[in-house]
Amino acid sequence: VVQDFLRQRLAQASPWWASDDAGRQWLRFRGERDRLEFVTWLPAHLGGGFHEFALLLDAQGDRRDLVVRWQPIEPLDDVAAGAAQPVQKVLLAGVEDLEFAYYGTLGGDQPAGWLDQWVDPDQLPTLLHMMVRFAPPTCLLAPPVVRSPETTLMMRSI
Repeated sequence: VVQDFLRQRLAQASPWWASDDAGRQWLRFRGERDRLEFVTWLPAHLGGGFHEFALLLDAQGDRRDLVVRWQPIEPLDDVAAGAAQPVQKVLLAGVEDLEFAYYGTLGGDQPAGWLDQWVDPDQLPTLLHMMVRFAPPTCLLAPPVVRSPETTLMMRSI
């Protein structure tokens, strides 16, 4: 379910441009080794429209969870603008590590390759690799102690 959700969001990633007061423009896509932020289209049941979307690990004490955060890019009206708070949901609990890699070329005549961050302000990466590692499960069992004549005899002979 999580894979399908993420594939759909990434398939609908949009090259959304941002600009500053000086007129410089860049894509709203930021890829780091352990965090990914981009603009995507969300279906109506999740708020509908274009949203800033982030995937990251959230640490709470010893526990780390893969979380997704999203917030509308441009609310439709002033009332919605005041109510546009980020939404955060846990996608996977008990994650040990999260790692992204980005395939592409960062301009010029450089050959394409895998990078641990995406810093190109003009284009999205060609491919994205996401690795989620889970902590190895631990199990602590206490077998029932059964006292019977046979068990007592067997324990004495050992």
